[in-house]
Amino acid sequence: GLRLERHAADRTGTGPDLAHLRMHRTGVDRAFGRVRNRLPVPAGEEARVLLMPHLEPSRVPEVYGAALAALEKTPPPERIYLVGVAHRPLKEKAAALPVPFQTPFGPALPDLPALQALDALLPFELFNTPLAFREEHSLELPLFFLKGRFPEARVLPLLVARRSPELGEALKVVLRDFPGLLVLAVDLSHVGPRFGDTPLTRTLAEEARRRDLGFLERLAEGEPEAALAFLGANPTRIDGVEVVASLLPLLRERKGKVLAHRLDLEAPTLSAVGAGTLVL
Repeated sequence: GLRLERHAADRTGTGPDLAHLRMHRTGVDRAFGRVRNRLPVPAGEEARVLLMPHLEPSRVPEVYGAALAALEKTPPPERIYLVGVAHRPLKEKAAALPVPFQTPFGPALPDLPALQALDALLPFELFNTPLAFREEHSLELPLFFLKGRFPEARVLPLLVARRSPELGEALKVVLRDFPGLLVLAVDLSHVGPRFGDTPLTRTLAEEARRRDLGFLERLAEGEPEAALAFLGANPTRIDGVEVVASLLPLLRERKGKVLAHRLDLEAPTLSAVGAGTLVL
């Protein structure tokens, strides 16, 4: 337990801050209701595992609407394992943060016993790069919806930089004693000049959609290895690959449904980013 307590004591702040979403507490519930009412929320599917985007909600409202519908059908979990994509370098393959995230709904408190149990099973220091969590949108944006829907749930905020089979195996063990909702906060294809391609064409957009949907559909069949194999060298840069590859033991033989997908155009750069929602 010393590593976790020492790390938490060394932190001078109260964790990452959703500054761009902060507002006076009395208006938060109404604001969340307005966000929910603006989203196209279809009939939901209960989730034990949820894949949802971390792209800006205004760009893919129907994808977030599908995720919110699934959350509304899901009984409140005691804890949420929120696994995002690291957009800054980590000292290890993956990292966690054992301090609260500040949200408009109040602090999202970490589940310290579950984090400690996970850390004890890994061959590397889990609390290794705390600054990587500062303004990390792959956790911040999904957490707005998760905390709004499940205000009492504790959170295990995790970032993955490189595939870590050890993480998936350790999480499988920890989930037996500390059950909860597993959320993969990932986006899909990244294509166009912003990402090193030629300007977006119909052909490139169709290829990105084909890759995204093929990936999601294989995950929904409980075949994560087949989903990764389908992508090959990942030419459209689906950013969820390392997360999925790390969580194979938790995704294998778990069937579900693709609820939404969108390839969103960034007109100024002639680029596009894919986003999807999947429940297992």
